[in-house]
Amino acid sequence: MNHKQNKLSNLFYPNSCIIVNYHYFSESVSGLFQCTKSGLDFQLSYLRKYYSVLPLKEVLAILELNKSLPPKSIVITVDDCDESFYRTGWPLLKQYKVPIHCSVITGSIGAYCDAIGRKVVSRQQLDELVSSGLVTLGSHSMTHSHLHELTSKELIKEIVDSREVIKSIQGNCEVFAYPYGGSFFINEHVETLMDQAGYDYALTTTGGFIKRGTDRFRIGRMNLSGNLNHVKYNRLITAMIKLKKFIKREKYYSKVSPRGVIGSGKQ
Repeated sequence: MNHKQNKLSNLFYPNSCIIVNYHYFSESVSGLFQCTKSGLDFQLSYLRKYYSVLPLKEVLAILELNKSLPPKSIVITVDDCDESFYRTGWPLLKQYKVPIHCSVITGSIGAYCDAIGRKVVSRQQLDELVSSGLVTLGSHSMTHSHLHELTSKELIKEIVDSREVIKSIQGNCEVFAYPYGGSFFINEHVETLMDQAGYDYALTTTGGFIKRGTDRFRIGRMNLSGNLNHVKYNRLITAMIKLKKFIKREKYYSKVSPRGVIGSGKQ
């Protein structure tokens, strides 16, 4: 490891992990939330070389038991799970043999989703992903709606029914990913319903660290996209690591969610 990489390692929280998140993939066109094939190839190579890429489930288990994570741990997640992921992203992820967590818009499996303007992967494709041993699934709601705008009946469908769909595919569903990142849309009613539905964790796209003491229903991730070269990618990761404190965008964030914090023993 060179001097720069050692310096980068020292910026991590003690016993913490960064979670990076992808959305869409393309052979050659980069853009907001869209990563090119060559860009993803570089990024995966970079992560495998300089970081410990771990399954989300393993990181959560280690932190809950207050054990030590490997140095420079990183988790890779993918939201929406549209066809571009299966067609362009998945072959590379499988080639590099990196574990990933996919959050699925369950109401559009095998169909077009109006909210994202794309088609979601099919049930057969999801079965293939799970059977690979590299992929775990979580819920990303039924329709990718703004949760804070929904009635209680609509929320139950988005939160509870979507969990049942994922359970029918892989036997369990412990993780929910908030549509639109959740940063401004989390409230007590939503978190209470998630708790009652049986979720153990929920993912946002605010921040990017997970460590002991992180709220189980407000686990931050860092969105990645575009076609980053090694300089830009290194700067992006470094900037994320330097963000040592969670930015409280709402007063509500001073409260602890119904599931408590990681490592507290309360679940």
